[in-house]
Amino acid sequence: MFVKDVMTAELLTVREDEDLPGLARLLSDNRISGAPVVDGDGYWRGMVTLFDLATQVAKQEGTVSVAEIMNPAVYSVSPETDLLSLSDFFLQSQLDSAVVTEQGRVVGIVTATDLLRCLTENALARKEEELCLTR
Repeated sequence: MFVKDVMTAELLTVREDEDLPGLARLLSDNRISGAPVVDGDGYWRGMVTLFDLATQVAKQEGTVSVAEIMNPAVYSVSPETDLLSLSDFFLQSQLDSAVVTEQGRVVGIVTATDLLRCLTENALARKEEELCLTR
């Protein structure tokens, strides 16, 4: 299986010039913990999370934009990345999500939860198949 088989393709992104109240509304209203950051042309620039937002709020420094608090684009995967490689990356990096890009543009996001869901669904399907074979 590949990333394209488990990624979320319909995702929310945030522009790098968005202000922090706008970011907070996006994350809160959609009950998400982070979002890929894109420039005005839709190219991936980084990732911003609730942790980044909370850290900035705790500092109580003046008005800042998403670009000033995001994690720069350091790791993305292709839709063709195999899930074993992705799992290994998550374990080694202690990250729990990766932005999926094609030619620099965001096409999806894949999370550790997506991998667990896939593993669980496959295990349940195998269990069901075993039960059918033993009947």
